[in-house]
Amino acid sequence: MARHHGLPTRLLDWTANPLFALYFACKEDQTKAGKLWAMRRRQGTDDQDLNAFELAKCKSEKDLFNLIAPGADTDPSKCSIRIIYPFYNSPRLLSQDGAFTIHSHPHTPIEACAGDLFKKGHLDIKKLYSWNVPAEKKTRIVEERSDLGITQRSLFPDLDGVARSLCETEVLWNGAAR
Repeated sequence: MARHHGLPTRLLDWTANPLFALYFACKEDQTKAGKLWAMRRRQGTDDQDLNAFELAKCKSEKDLFNLIAPGADTDPSKCSIRIIYPFYNSPRLLSQDGAFTIHSHPHTPIEACAGDLFKKGHLDIKKLYSWNVPAEKKTRIVEERSDLGITQRSLFPDLDGVARSLCETEVLWNGAAR
């Protein structure tokens, strides 16, 4: 819940819907290029899925590391990237078809882990893909997603989402005065 309300966490948001992902890649800072990411889950890791309830019970960072990457405390330089399928306690998670990844080194860009040797059970991603989104295309892409019903209102089905959606359509696109 903290992540969905702007608090920094070790979790990185993902969505299973590529149109939602494109919207999120375009909705921030129209002056800078965006990036769309996709991942393919490693097969055969079902028995190793992280349990969101077990994560919530961790009392210390060491407990957390031992849960996401058993034995990581003996070699903290090794990366671990695990997928978390949350319990859907929020309308935002449901509407965004959300999931998370948790990273042993949250300040290290995910692409910097390319080529690292991961221990068994420390990597849930088989393949990572990315595409650049030019800054000059972002506004048009957001407008096109709106035509498909993908808006702040549909992705954030609360009062904040309704307000942001009105701002998007009335102020930014239709030029209404603030």
